Amino acid sequence: MLILKVLGIIILTVFSLTLAIIALVLFMPVKWKADGKKNGSIEFCAEASWLIRMLSLRFAIDASGSHLFFKIFGREPGKPKSGKTRIKNGASGNEKRSKPLKKKTADIESDCPDAENRKDSSAKNEAKGEKDDSGQKKSLEQRINGLREKWSAYSDYPYKKELMDEAMLLLARLLKAVAPKKIIGRILFGFDDPSLTGAALGMLHLIAAFMKVSRSFAIEADFEKKTLVFNIHAAGRIYIWSLLWPLLAIAASKPGWFIIKPMIFKKRKDGSRERQLEQQF
Repeated sequence: MLILKVLGIIILTVFSLTLAIIALVLFMPVKWKADGKKNGSIEFCAEASWLIRMLSLRFAIDASGSHLFFKIFGREPGKPKSGKTRIKNGASGNEKRSKPLKKKTADIESDCPDAENRKDSSAKNEAKGEKDDSGQKKSLEQRINGLREKWSAYSDYPYKKELMDEAMLLLARLLKAVAPKKIIGRILFGFDDPSLTGAALGMLHLIAAFMKVSRSFAIEADFEKKTLVFNIHAAGRIYIWSLLWPLLAIAASKPGWFIIKPMIFKKRKDGSRERQLEQQF
């Protein structure tokens, strides 16, 4: 009885820990924020963290270029912990670099390939280039044939309208899950063509109304000249479950299940056919 009790406690502990980890992954949000501005040069910075900043990612663009930082428990993987080792490594590297590489001209001439070897290598490279071109053509033809097969399969698909409705619903749910909770700032833009500026202005106002940020985010247009000036701050939270359940919903729907069902039960059907043939013979 004591052994069964211990086994029950172990199984219950493992089960509860598994449930806790699943709940932590699904319901712990990924917090993110982004800041961008342009008044001459573009400056952008975006940060995302998960599991109480156990995992964090930072991407920045400035005048010096783009920078990407990934940290685990506040430290970048692959970097030494203390600054002393960095200084030592840097000094040794400078010493190695400071030593000039001297080589005699005779050694350089001996290392150079002959003219015949150059011709042979060029001929081999041309042959390889021809083979690569033929292989690329074949792969392109295979892709085109695959697209044709998929298009013919879609033309025979019986639930086209339902699938389009489910796809649009999936897109709306994913956009709602990823949409920022807060957007503050201002944007001023303009194109050479005033009609294009007006169309873009209407589209941006529609997006701002859909995201419910019309009051906190100012959108202005300049119809006389081409310009772009903005100062934006955005922040939000993304839950893993809010990305998974729309995918599960479309998979469980009638048009989605019609596509997924043959992929799941293909092996079973093939096995049942083989058994039927064995029974016949």
